[in-house]
Amino acid sequence: MQESTLWEYNGTGGDVIIPKNVKAIGHWGFRGCSTLKNVTIPETVRSIDRDAFRDLPDVVIHAPKGSYAVRYVRRQGIQMVET
Repeated sequence: MQESTLWEYNGTGGDVIIPKNVKAIGHWGFRGCSTLKNVTIPETVRSIDRDAFRDLPDVVIHAPKGSYAVRYVRRQGIQMVET
């Protein structure tokens, strides 16, 4: 499985599960995706740009306890569910 960076989400919104081959979420990866409700980030993600979830006040991030994503979400003040 090739490692990758998610640079820009182009889906329809709702609930998104990031694949395990994704290792990073780039600058503004989800910016402006106002229809996003829940984003599940696997523990394989080790880097998330500061503005990846900018302008998404209602999004809830689901991430494994102790993962990089949990630390990121806490620093950014985003709603979170630890799994």
